[in-house]
Amino acid sequence: MKEKKNPNKFTREREERELAKTVIKQVQNSTQEFDQEVEEVIRLGRYNEGNRRPMKVRIRSQEAVEEIMNRKGKLADDVEHKDIWIKRDMNLEERETEKVLKSEAQEKKQEKDRHREEFLLEGSGYESKEVVPKEKRGHEGGKKLRVTCTNIDGLLSSILKVRDYLKEKKPDIMCIVETKLRGEIHVNFKEEG
Repeated sequence: MKEKKNPNKFTREREERELAKTVIKQVQNSTQEFDQEVEEVIRLGRYNEGNRRPMKVRIRSQEAVEEIMNRKGKLADDVEHKDIWIKRDMNLEERETEKVLKSEAQEKKQEKDRHREEFLLEGSGYESKEVVPKEKRGHEGGKKLRVTCTNIDGLLSSILKVRDYLKEKKPDIMCIVETKLRGEIHVNFKEEG
């Protein structure tokens, strides 16, 4: 949460403690009193008015910590505290492991996005991309396919342009999007001669 303007360190610390207790009350059952288990609240990093700094909250009982961690999803429904994340404190080894896992996940997502990009070509005009079929990836000399996608808004009105493009560029796959072609009209793009 953003820090409020308060130059008095002791007042700021008291407000942070109360904020921590308020957040914990949001995740506990009505019969539980985990907010009373707050032992210490520490803001990490240097104070800078209006900025966000994480808070480290030390809880007296391990049982309270487990219950809070199990119920932390309740904050997503709370409008006032939905931008607050509760996360277990980790030792250096756990933080390094998490960092590696996040990096691997990010690399996988980028790779997945690159593959998706190869086939999701949008826009007006003709967009072409050379791709290697999935089964040929990683092999040297894998034949690349030229995939072209276009949104021509009516095939009959653009048939000559499409034929000229096919003759000139010779794509392996041609995707024609949003044509206004009725079922009884047939167009043949087979290469002539």
